[in-house]
Amino acid sequence: MKKLWIILLSTFSLCSLAQNYKGSFYLEVEGTRSQLGYIKTSGELTMARSTRLCRGMKMPKPKGEWSCKSSAPRVSACRLEYSCHFLNKNFNRVTESRRLRTKLKSIPHLKANYTIALIQNDQKKILKKVDGSKVVAAAASTPRVAKAKKVRKPTPQRVRAKAQRSKRVVKKETINKSKQEDLEEVAFLKEDESKKLLSQSEESLEEVVEQSEDSSKKESRAKQVTSKRENEFLDFSLSYISISDDQDNSLTTFGLAWTPHYFFSNSIGLRGEVGFHSYKTPETELLASESFLIYDLGLYASYNFTNIYIEAGFGLQMWNGEGAENANFMAFGGGYRFDETKLYLIDRISFAMSSLSNDIGTKELKFSIGSSF
Repeated sequence: MKKLWIILLSTFSLCSLAQNYKGSFYLEVEGTRSQLGYIKTSGELTMARSTRLCRGMKMPKPKGEWSCKSSAPRVSACRLEYSCHFLNKNFNRVTESRRLRTKLKSIPHLKANYTIALIQNDQKKILKKVDGSKVVAAAASTPRVAKAKKVRKPTPQRVRAKAQRSKRVVKKETINKSKQEDLEEVAFLKEDESKKLLSQSEESLEEVVEQSEDSSKKESRAKQVTSKRENEFLDFSLSYISISDDQDNSLTTFGLAWTPHYFFSNSIGLRGEVGFHSYKTPETELLASESFLIYDLGLYASYNFTNIYIEAGFGLQMWNGEGAENANFMAFGGGYRFDETKLYLIDRISFAMSSLSNDIGTKELKFSIGSSF
């Protein structure tokens, strides 16, 4: 009994190792008011890809709407509340990244300064900072001073020659003007084409970065199995148990268990169980009633349908009563994981039915609530 309590106390002391952030945190963006639409969407995309606070089966999800206030002339700071939520078919990093990238492409991208920051426990961390390009004004050219010419008396020959020269000058100016307009149009088209190429290169760069992040995440999951287990390590359950057997004995009791989870993917995972519950034998003419603890050791395979999951497993029950024998058991059941923690503690509910291999054919029906730290 002392060893069991030592194990439970040491398990609860590992709460500080949990990697998923409990509570709310904030995304803050600051930039020109005319570009807040683009900046907000860019910030949301940054959070959808971030694994700073939410990992494993959870990712950041916004709560409510943006709140903005003026921070400088023509500049506003906006804040959005976030918390860690479970992934599902319609809400995961791939679907959110695709949705936000598509939304980002439909918003005009003007060059300006803006920052994206994460606020956690009143501490501000800069996630992204962009500096707009500087516009350099061209120096004005100094006009030439025309030299004074001697005034000559007009003659018929000079008048005709001047008229011909003026026609040639007008024609030349018209040709030069049309050439200049053509050059300006070509320059505009080149600039527009360069902007398109730049935007395409930025999009392709984002896709390459996303692919590299995904590949690095997969490699880190494959190499760092220990950190993954720690991420789902501190899970516990409290159970209401109804026990019956073939001799028409029945009773109800409560049980406590440590239930660590390990997920191979979004759908398939394993769950362990180390716990105990009390048991009381019926009183007979020959034997008095006896109360003792039953220790549970089990391993379950689970399959997730978004928030709903099913599981099946086997294990061993160690009966701590006088003359009682240990028994193997088979169990199956299911449950539901909440998107948001209920009553600040409960994140899932479940049920399970188990059958023991002892002589009296003991059966258990268990209803549980779970919590993770």
